[in-house]
Amino acid sequence: MLTIGWLPPGSGRWNRHLVKYLRNTAAYLIRPWTACIVCVGLLLGTAAAQDAPSAATHAQPLVWIFTGLPGDVEHLMRFSETADLIHQTLQTRFGITKNDLRMLFGEGDWGGHEPCTRANFDDEIGRIVEATRSPDARPIWVFFVGHANSNDRDAFFNIGGPDPSARALGKALRKTRTTVPLVLWLTTAASGKFVKHLTGPGRVVVAACADDVEDNETEFPHVLAQAMAAPGTDANADGFVSVLELFVAVKAGLKESYENEDLIQTERPLLDGDGDGQATATPAQTDAAPAGNVRLTITPNQ
Repeated sequence: MLTIGWLPPGSGRWNRHLVKYLRNTAAYLIRPWTACIVCVGLLLGTAAAQDAPSAATHAQPLVWIFTGLPGDVEHLMRFSETADLIHQTLQTRFGITKNDLRMLFGEGDWGGHEPCTRANFDDEIGRIVEATRSPDARPIWVFFVGHANSNDRDAFFNIGGPDPSARALGKALRKTRTTVPLVLWLTTAASGKFVKHLTGPGRVVVAACADDVEDNETEFPHVLAQAMAAPGTDANADGFVSVLELFVAVKAGLKESYENEDLIQTERPLLDGDGDGQATATPAQTDAAPAGNVRLTITPNQ
């Protein structure tokens, strides 16, 4: 297992982000998602015109949330808040039932979730593959939250036990059925190195940063969690929140976060919607269409 002693200490930039996160949580639910309505609306219009979604694409998905080793106490608290918000929003806003939602978290028993050990991780990846091959298969969304690192040859998701590499994860998911939409949210550092191993037909892959650009921890998962809960993320007010809408909202949220801290933005999210392995910050029509068609349904009481 790779250690995480390299993580930034609880000072300086981390403290500023923590204070900013706590102070502006309410603000994130409103801004800056509304600022990107026109942009995402144009992309969604293009997507709808190009590729009419199937009923299976719009079915409520099965969801997995993998939160690896969070690190010190401050990171533990922050990642637990983020993972819990994603978990809660999927249930309360999008009506995902507990039977359709699986979360592994860190080490030990945290919040009633099983730990994200290598054995548990491999078992759940196997269940994802099996779920795509079911006769009544539904779309699948998978979130990777926590820390990752890379070397010249590969990238690694930090969990309890031997860290799964990008290559190993790509190989494990190779048997998924390509007719079943599979959405992969790679929210960690070094996520750009995972893309080429995980893209493919029927998949939409979102990475927090480009290859060899960001090896520090990212703000992406925390902004994503807020975007999922924000009413304005349904930019075209159609009662759904698509991968494309979330991607655009997170881009806007990250830009504002870095500007407010007067910091140079080092993480720029990328999206690959057509499975060609070419993830970009500004999705072309061929990427926007699939990403706009795979979506979560907002429950009526929301």
